[in-house]
Amino acid sequence: MIKKLAAAVLAATAVAGLAACAPATSDRQVSSADAKSLTIWTTANGPAKELFTGYGKSFEAAHPGVTVNIQYMADADVKQKVQAALVAKNLPEIVAWYGGSFLTPLVQASALADLSGYIKADTAWRDGLLPRAFDNYTVDGKTYMVPTESPIVEMFYNKDLFAKAGVTRPPTTLDEFLADVRKFKDAGIVPVTLDGKDGWPLQQWYTYLAMRNGGPALIGDALAGKTEWTAPPFTLAAKQLKQIIDAGAFQKGYLGTGYDEAMADFYGGQAAMVLSGTWIMSSLTAEENKAALARTGTFDFPLTGGSGTIADVQGGPNGALGISATAPDKALAWEFVKGATSGTEAAKLAEQALLLMPNKITYDRTAVPDLFNRLVDKLAGYTGYNLFWNEILPAQHNTEFTNLQNSLATGDITPEKMTSDFAAYMKAHPVGS
Repeated sequence: MIKKLAAAVLAATAVAGLAACAPATSDRQVSSADAKSLTIWTTANGPAKELFTGYGKSFEAAHPGVTVNIQYMADADVKQKVQAALVAKNLPEIVAWYGGSFLTPLVQASALADLSGYIKADTAWRDGLLPRAFDNYTVDGKTYMVPTESPIVEMFYNKDLFAKAGVTRPPTTLDEFLADVRKFKDAGIVPVTLDGKDGWPLQQWYTYLAMRNGGPALIGDALAGKTEWTAPPFTLAAKQLKQIIDAGAFQKGYLGTGYDEAMADFYGGQAAMVLSGTWIMSSLTAEENKAALARTGTFDFPLTGGSGTIADVQGGPNGALGISATAPDKALAWEFVKGATSGTEAAKLAEQALLLMPNKITYDRTAVPDLFNRLVDKLAGYTGYNLFWNEILPAQHNTEFTNLQNSLATGDITPEKMTSDFAAYMKAHPVGS
């Protein structure tokens, strides 16, 4: 999941220049006593780094006496620095971070400022965000972070390979999907390429199956103790995942396949489908993958006959900016965050980086691939979200689930044992204890 998380944080902190929406610069003289600074930790790189650097400069220009100190670092480094900062109680004024299990320790340590008052006070800005934008960052009625990206997990498919196998339209149900898998195999085509080496790509399949069986609230209810981890939707999801594996949906050796290799198979036309996040748009639009982009379409993960609907999606508002509880000028930090997450800046980021944003944006649709426009339109119609397993669960819990899931894939345990063993682990190691 490292690649996905790095992409999420990159998007969460990659914002364009604020010149269009920043307050006018004052002509007053600035004394040394007026001087202020904002330090931001981010993993933005490439074009995103350039955009964020430009944003910082425009913010300084609009705020005489303010110095914006942006510290760029690798994903693993920022995680390590945040953990150390929690102990030392010295988080920077603004930090790019995640929801779910990543947010919990910061809230428990009272390390982040409650932004609820700022959010409530600015109706126009708040209404510019998609519904439920703050769900992943609100704990006990208090909102601690502002989302800055909204990736979703979709089924990407190769239109040419679908035609070659005689599959006339994307499947809408699990039964249709399994029937299509047989058609692809009969045509000598790998149905789905999967990066099984990292664990999280297979988790995406299980998550969607559980969501389709029990709805988007199922996993959250289980974490809150309202639903058992052995509830029928979970056990059925394990059975369905095993059914998909046994049908030969994934390529040979998928559990040992890395991310780059799996995606190269899809881009190169060696596999008909891949379940992945919209963060792959930057790769799809690379010069070497233009042919792949032309033949790529997307469809929603198939329904299973459960209570979940097509309006439920894995992903959504994910990656955010938070303000330290010890920031000396929280109002200034909020002005920075609010401007960075405005609809104007989100539109620029969508156009230039092809990232789905949690904003109701208007942008130049002729400047981007039509595939991206269709994804933006789909995002606006989703109403139920689920985070990813490695964000929902702490690291050790996620590792336990991954090990059980892989044992299911290799046939070493049954679906029933997978769910019962995970339920036993969660009971013995409750999240947040």
